[in-house]
Amino acid sequence: MLHEGLAKLLPSLAKGGDGPASPVPATIFAKLLRHPQARLAICSESQALRTLFAYMSRDGHDTTTIDLLSSIVCDLLVHANTRHKAVADGLVA
Repeated sequence: MLHEGLAKLLPSLAKGGDGPASPVPATIFAKLLRHPQARLAICSESQALRTLFAYMSRDGHDTTTIDLLSSIVCDLLVHANTRHKAVADGLVA
């Protein structure tokens, strides 16, 4: 899935619309970020992390999605291959 462009598609999914935030992007990001190759693919996609962080700051996430977002933050900061890119793209201000 990564080789077929999933990392390129994720920013479009995370942008969403004006309604309540969908839990789908959080679910996909959380599952992918558990794997080293997926973390690298997401970090190499120029807008993926910035769009993820904008999605994370939206209002309207349910508690399950908030738990997933917390897991995403931990995964990004714990792993050396994503930590610097995540901070550079605005995860920690």
